Amino acid sequence: MQSPWLLIIAALVAANAPWISDRVLFLFRPAGEKGAAVRLLEWLLMLALTAALAAGLERKATGAIAAQDWEFYVVNFFLFAVFSLPGILWRLGRRR
Repeated sequence: MQSPWLLIIAALVAANAPWISDRVLFLFRPAGEKGAAVRLLEWLLMLALTAALAAGLERKATGAIAAQDWEFYVVNFFLFAVFSLPGILWRLGRRR
């Protein structure tokens, strides 16, 4: 029963991490400011890692991963984008 909440919290943290942190993948500090392209690539990597976590939790809970159609992935992509909104707004608000 804790797996859905773990996944939601992990997705919230992963969606906002690229926008809040100035380090690339929390490891490397770039020489200049981290650009928008790097943040977007990092965000896509976090999306993939969150999807892998979800698949792992599903396999652990049910023993198999259910086949999904393209609509499932589109909804998850946009849900992850909505989750990242606080981080984006914080980044834009801090610039001014």
